[in-house]
Amino acid sequence: MDKIITKLYEIIKESSDLIRTDELIQLYMYDLFAELVGDIFSHINQVIKNLTHTRRYLLLTREFPKMYSRKLKNAPVSLS
Repeated sequence: MDKIITKLYEIIKESSDLIRTDELIQLYMYDLFAELVGDIFSHINQVIKNLTHTRRYLLLTREFPKMYSRKLKNAPVSLS
């Protein structure tokens, strides 16, 4: 938060034109929000990947032995 306030203060201090100041602040806020939203989506994507990986692992560890044992029970027996 201090970084944002400091940047806004610098923009206001450096500019003497009120319209230009408004435009610079607006551009800065757009850039800031775009960066924050990008970070949020990256974090959400990582969480989804981790959950998907965990779910696959749990499904494989729970279901694979059952599937494998069913295949063994139903497999034809060869006497050779």
